[in-house]
Parts: sequence; C-alpha cells; structure tokens
Amino acid sequence: MYKMNEDSLSTVDKMIDYFYTGNYDVEPTAQIGQARNLSVLQTHARVFALADKYHVDALLLLSVAHYSNRLQDADIIEFLDSVPDVYQLTPDSIRQLRDKAVKYARFNLAKHIVYASVKRAYDNVANTTPDFIKDLLDLYMEAPLVGKCWNCGPCQALETVQSRCLQCGKDTSLPTC
Repeated sequence: MYKMNEDSLSTVDKMIDYFYTGNYDVEPTAQIGQARNLSVLQTHARVFALADKYHVDALLLLSVAHYSNRLQDADIIEFLDSVPDVYQLTPDSIRQLRDKAVKYARFNLAKHIVYASVKRAYDNVANTTPDFIKDLLDLYMEAPLVGKCWNCGPCQALETVQSRCLQCGKDTSLPTC
C-alpha cells in the first residue's frame, strides 16, 4: 500500500479520476480540514503540482490545458488567488503553468488594477509571490509594447515607430541617418 499523506485528498482524487477516465472534475472543491473553497484555477494548479510530483506527464499537459481554458472565463480575483499555487507548489524550472499565468497577467491585469479589491489581491500576491512579479516585469522588459500583427496575430511584441510626448504631443523620436 502506498500512502500519500502529505497530498490533499481532493487533489489525489482528481489524479485517480484521471487514471480511470483520462480527465478529472473541474468544479471548485473544499479542502478537507480547511474552511475555504478552492477556485477552479487553484484546483488545476494543484493537480498540476501533483502531476509534476509523481511525474504524470499527460496529467501535467491536461491540467495546463484546463488552466488555460479556465483563464478565458475566470475573473481577475480568481486568477490572482491562483498565482501563489502556480508559483509556490512547483519548482521554477517547470514553466508551463507559470508562463500561462504571467502572460494572462500581462494582458489583463492593467485594466482591472484600478478596482480596490483587485489592487488588494494584487498587493497580496506581490508580497507573497515575488517570482511572479519578477516574471511579469521580465515580460514587460522583453516586450514593452504588444499588439496585433496582421501577419502573426494578436499578442505580438511590437517595435515603436514614433514616440510622442504625452503632455504636448510633439514627436520625440531621434532622427534616423
């Protein structure tokens, strides 16, 4: 008999469901012994961590796909609540879920940060998960401007062609030789 005492029962149940059905339930679950419910994104992040721990590569890929799909419908608070699970439950060398999370933040966080509840949730993540903030900053430095390319599609790194002063509107770019 193999004991998995350090792993949550609900997450282990999802892994067992995967072994039998090739999938797992994606509904929010309550952690046994804890009062709070886990969001769908947190559940996927924890399944991902368990799959990594036990080297179940197909379950890793499935949990990344589920996490990515859920991001399309999740609100920003659910996303921010999932970030500590994404970053603290797996080593930084395992990038699949981290890359999805930081890219989602890059394109969605700025438009929601104006709300006090989102700002509080973001501040909490910034204080508890500095690797996420570093990855987000790195993404901004790698591609300070993103947009849609007519050839490559949306979310592409762009080069600025002209810069204007936000106060007076005058062109501030250097002349080219």
